[in-house]
Amino acid sequence: MTALPSASARTAPSASTPPPRRSTSPSPRSAANPRHSLKAGKNSRAGCALPKYPSPDCTGVPAGTRLATLRLNLDNDSYAVYEAGAVIDRKHIPGNLLIRAPNVTVKDSQIDGTVFNDYNGRLHPFTIVDSTIGPATGCITAPGLAYANYTAKRVRIRGHDDGFRVATPGNVRIEDSYAKLCWNPPELAPPDGSHSGGIQADCRAGECVGIWFNHNTIDNRGPNGNSGITMMSFDGNPVRNVISNDNLVMGGGYSIIYWWTTGPNFELHNNRVVEGTYVYAPADANGTCAHQNWSGNTLVTIDARYNVTSTVGPLPCIQ
Repeated sequence: MTALPSASARTAPSASTPPPRRSTSPSPRSAANPRHSLKAGKNSRAGCALPKYPSPDCTGVPAGTRLATLRLNLDNDSYAVYEAGAVIDRKHIPGNLLIRAPNVTVKDSQIDGTVFNDYNGRLHPFTIVDSTIGPATGCITAPGLAYANYTAKRVRIRGHDDGFRVATPGNVRIEDSYAKLCWNPPELAPPDGSHSGGIQADCRAGECVGIWFNHNTIDNRGPNGNSGITMMSFDGNPVRNVISNDNLVMGGGYSIIYWWTTGPNFELHNNRVVEGTYVYAPADANGTCAHQNWSGNTLVTIDARYNVTSTVGPLPCIQ
């Protein structure tokens, strides 16, 4: 895969408990881009709808789909799309997919590397549905899907130490999707190994506005997982207009890290955190619970197929 630049080290805001670590995967430059509306969607594939949660069985490339392999056209490890409005349908890309034009659609496709949309200072809007991102084996030190102005539905991410990345200016909608994170040691993810996370807002160039994260499964169980879902900026820029409902989250130092800074209250409703899969606590608000609306969130147990087997108790906002 394409060699990716490392981010410079910065210190996260202090907290009374050990703070999360920033991911060492790259973030792009910011650019002004059209915002897409954040409206609830419906899961059209059978087997994933509530009360169930996304799993490998009902995300990614649908079973039986025949894929045509695209020849890589950039650096022998990537396929770049330069045509506005292009549609990639039932394709296998044996490397990275680089979105270099606006309004690209990817559906029913397998991408073995990472999907990026940063090009010439622009973050080109795109949509990806019913697709699998990442290798069947191994672990890539990079997010599976990045960076801003994108919609993802029924996407499966595997073989990446980060799942979904949100960068400035934000404008991201993710629903009915699944990510299982991996971890790389320091020699592959310097300086201290992967800082894995299911979704992270890393707003280095300015504030991130508009993040819809609805009915997804994040599995970050395993060695040294950083977080399940993180909505904060390690560079001090605000993350605003955040809605997270009906997600199933597990693993990490904290499974949910939501640090409000400005704007409307964060909305978190009917999320499930798997009891006992976190190191420190199921959630951390860094003292901002007064600016977060929580309801119906619970601690649960699950089986091997991500079905909820019991409710342990309520999960309130944790300061």
